[in-house]
This record gives sequence, C-alpha cells and structure tokens, in this order.
Amino acid sequence: MIIRSLIDRLTRPIEGPGKVFAIVFLVIFAGSMVLLFYLNSPVRELSAAAARGEAVAQYIMGHKHLYGCRSCMVRQDYVRAIYWFRRAAEQGNSGAEFMLGAIYRYGQGVEQNYEQAVYWYRRAAEQRDSGAEFILGISYRRGQGVEQNYGQAAYWYRRAAAQGHEGAQGNLNLMYRRGLID
Repeated sequence: MIIRSLIDRLTRPIEGPGKVFAIVFLVIFAGSMVLLFYLNSPVRELSAAAARGEAVAQYIMGHKHLYGCRSCMVRQDYVRAIYWFRRAAEQGNSGAEFMLGAIYRYGQGVEQNYEQAVYWYRRAAEQRDSGAEFILGISYRRGQGVEQNYGQAAYWYRRAAAQGHEGAQGNLNLMYRRGLID
C-alpha cells in the first residue's frame, strides 16, 4: 500500500506511455533497494556483534572474509579473515583456532608456516576439536612443524578416532598395519 501510494505520487505529473515506463522503473528500483537492504542487514548486524567482541560473530566474519561472500557483498580478504579469526581465538573459540591452523598450514594470505599451524591446531585440540587432533596426527606422522614422531601421531589419531573421526580411524589402522606403532 505504501509503495503504491508512493508510485502514484511520483508518477502523477507523467502522462501517456512514459507513465508505464516510470512505474516499471520505480518498482524495479524500489525492489532492488529493499533487496539490498535485507541482504546487507545481517552482515551489518554480524559485523557490529563482532566489533562488540562476540567470539562466534568474529568467527563467522572470519569465514566470510576468508572465502568471500558474494550475496553479502563481502570480498575475499585474508588480512581481515585473519584479524577476525585471531580475535575469536583470543577468546578460546576452537573453530577460529582451527581455521588459523589451516591458514598457516596452507599459506592462505600468509607465508606457509607449519610451526604456526601446529600451534593453532594444538590450541583447538586442547578443546577436543577432533579435526585439529586429526591434523596434529598428520603433522607428527609427516614431521611437519614438529619432529616426526609416530607415537605422538598415534596419540592424536586415537583422540580423534575416539570421537568418531573416520580419517583418524583409517590413518591409525594404516599405522598398525605398516608396523609403525604397536
């Protein structure tokens, strides 16, 4: 009703075929503006919550910047992603700690650094993040960021496997079959 009265008011001075074009243009323009408002609104609210120090919001903002969010109008920005993940990790958010581990492991926006990756994965693993425990097992098995140690690899695989992590279960089985552990 409000949009209809607005269109009537804006198109009253226009007569003839131009009036139809003006109405169509206004409907499309108004609809686009409403759509943009709703698409951006959650990101604005999320960003405000992250700025207030809410760890979960910071973690989500980190994800949005790490991968980019076209529908949210957030561009991929590794620096911003790392900023938000660090803020969340400082509050003990294990997901953010895991993501920082992955960023350093794969060198996303930073120089690849296995030692830093292990540091962040270990912090997440201390909170029983099975994915982080699994990656720590891989790190010890391969000697990436730590000295190669099959006993430690098995320790981290067992922790992850106890939580049902299938990759850890498979790697642990493989280590037994190859005689790397007893």
